[in-house]
Amino acid sequence: MTRLSPIPVPDLSAAAPGPGLPLGALWRARWHAFAGLIAALLIGGIYAYYVATPIYRTHATLMLEPQEQTMIDLGAVLPGLGRDDQVLNSQVAVLRSRALVTRLVDELALDTDPEFNATLRPPPRFSAKAWVKGALVRAGLVPPPAPLPPEAGRNGAINALMRALDVTVAPDSLVFSVAVGTTEAAKSARIVNALTDLYIADQVAVKLAATDAAARWLSTRVVELQSALETAEARARSARAAQGLPSARDVAEMERRLDALRERLAGTPRGSVRYDALAEQTETMSAAMAEAANQRVQLRQLEREAEASRLLYESFLTRLKEISVQSGAHQPDARVLSPAVTPLFPARPKPLLILLVAAVLGTGGGLALGVAQDLWPRRVTRPDQVHAVTGLPLLAAMPRVGRARSPRQMLSRRPEPALVEAVRAVRAGILLADLDKPVKVILFASARSGEGRTTQCLLLARSLATWGKSVLVIEADVRKPAFLDAFGAPPQRGIVSVLAGLCSMEEAVLRPEGTNLDLLVGDARTATAADIFATQRFGTFLEDMRARYDYVLIDAPAALSTADARAIAPLADRTVFVAARGRARGAEIRQALAGLRSAGARVAGVVLNRARKAADMAHGA
Repeated sequence: MTRLSPIPVPDLSAAAPGPGLPLGALWRARWHAFAGLIAALLIGGIYAYYVATPIYRTHATLMLEPQEQTMIDLGAVLPGLGRDDQVLNSQVAVLRSRALVTRLVDELALDTDPEFNATLRPPPRFSAKAWVKGALVRAGLVPPPAPLPPEAGRNGAINALMRALDVTVAPDSLVFSVAVGTTEAAKSARIVNALTDLYIADQVAVKLAATDAAARWLSTRVVELQSALETAEARARSARAAQGLPSARDVAEMERRLDALRERLAGTPRGSVRYDALAEQTETMSAAMAEAANQRVQLRQLEREAEASRLLYESFLTRLKEISVQSGAHQPDARVLSPAVTPLFPARPKPLLILLVAAVLGTGGGLALGVAQDLWPRRVTRPDQVHAVTGLPLLAAMPRVGRARSPRQMLSRRPEPALVEAVRAVRAGILLADLDKPVKVILFASARSGEGRTTQCLLLARSLATWGKSVLVIEADVRKPAFLDAFGAPPQRGIVSVLAGLCSMEEAVLRPEGTNLDLLVGDARTATAADIFATQRFGTFLEDMRARYDYVLIDAPAALSTADARAIAPLADRTVFVAARGRARGAEIRQALAGLRSAGARVAGVVLNRARKAADMAHGA
C-alpha cells in the first residue's frame, strides 16, 4: 500500500490580510487602471473631436466715460451717468435687455439661423422625449401639441441669444466686457460688435429723443409766452395812450395845488362862504389826484407784466436755441476699448483638458474598480480573496481536473503531483484543526451545485484510504443521487434504506473496483431529506460509523438550495466549504456560510476549486 509523506502543517496566518489597503491589491488592479485609462481616453477623444460641437467665443471691452464730454458750455437736457456700482449694473442690464437683443436679432436676421431658431432644425433621428410624448398622444392620455405661433421662432431666437450673451464688469473699474459664443467664429464676432454698436447708438438715441422732446415742449411754451407778451404789451400801450392820463408832472402839479388849497382852507374861518368854496375845491382836487394816481398804478402794473412776460419769453427762447444747437453734439456715455475679433480656436470643448480629465478619471475609476473587486469581489477568482470574502483560512487551491476524468478514474488512477500536494494541504488543515479531539466525520458543503464538492470529497477519501485508513463516503444528496451512475454500478439501496431498516449496512455499501473505499449512495425517496438527516436515527447511525470507520466523509447537497447541509452540519466534526474559482459569488458564499454556522457547523476552511495558475496552487498549499 502506497503511503503519502508526513502531513505538512499549513501556515494559515498568511491568509489574513493586514489592516489598511494592501499594496498588492493596487498592483493587481494595474490592468483595470490601464483598461480604464484607454477606455476613458477613447471616449474623451471621440467626444472632444467628433461628438462635441465647437463653440467659438469672443468678447468686446467697453468703458464708461469717467467725465462728461461737452463740446459747448451749455446745460444738458439729461444729466450724465453716475460712476457707482448701481450705474454699472444698470448698464449691464441694458446690454442684456430684451429690447436691445430683439433689435440685434432683427438686424442680423438671427431668427433665420437654425443655431438660434430651434424650429428650423431638423428633428433628431431618435428622441426619447419625442417618442414618449408621441406614445402618450397615440394612447389618448395627453392632447396633441398645438401648432406653434408664427412668432415662436423669433422669440426662441431672442431667448437663445440672451442665454448665450455674457456681460461681466471688471472689479473696481468702469470697464465691462460683452461675450458671445456660437458655432461659427465670424458669427460670434459679428454679433458682439453689432451689439456694442447698438448699445452706443442707443445711448445717443436716448439723448436725442430727450432733446427733441424738450425742444418740442419749449417751442410750444415759447409760442404761448410770445402771445402772452404781445397781449401784455398791447394792454400797456393802450393804457398809456388813453385820453386824459396825467403825466408825472401833472400829478406833481396837482399835488402842489392841493397843498396850497389846504393851507388857505386852514386860514379861513369856518362857516364863511369862502371856507365852503375852498373846501369844495379841496375835495375836487383830492379826488382828481387819487384818480390820476390810480391810473398811474395800473399803468405800471401792465408795464411790469409785459416786462415779466418779455423776460420769461427771452429765457425760454434762449434755452430753445441752446437745445437746437445741442441736437448734433451728443456723445455716448461709453466707448469701445477693444472690439471683438474673430477667434482662431474654439473656446470649447478643450480637447487637452478633456483628455487629461478623462485620463485621471479613467485611471482612478479603473484602479478603484480593481481594488474593490480585489478586496470585496463579486466572484472569488484568486486564493488571496478567500479570506476577504469568508473570513476563513484557505485550505488549498485545487488545480482543475480534466473533464474526461470520471470519479472512478480519480479514485483508481494516480493523481498529478500538484493535485496530490493540494489534497495533502486539505487533509492537514482538517486533521490538525483540533489535536485534542480527533476529527472523524467530515462534511463537504458548497453554496451552489457544480462547485466541485463531490470531487473534493472523493479526492480526500482516496488520500485518507491510501494512507491506510478505513473511509466511508456517504452521498447525502437523496434528491439527485449520482454515485451509481458515476461509478457505473447497478441500482441498489443506500443511506435512506439503511436508516429505514430496509437493509443492512453491508448490503448497502458499494466498493468501487480498484479502490478500498466504502460508498453509501443516496437512494431517492419522497420524504424530505432534511427531516431524514435531522432524525435521531441518523445521529445514532453516524455514531456507529465512527466506531466502524476511521473517517466518515459526507457529500452534502448545495447549502443554498436545500436545508440538508444545515441539518447534517451539527453532527460533523468539521465542515469543508468548497468554492469554484470564477463561479462562486461572494454574497452567496457568505450567505451559505452564515446558514451553516447558525446550524452549529464547525467550518475548518475553504477549498478553492479549479485553480488555473501554479502560483494559485502554491498559495493554497
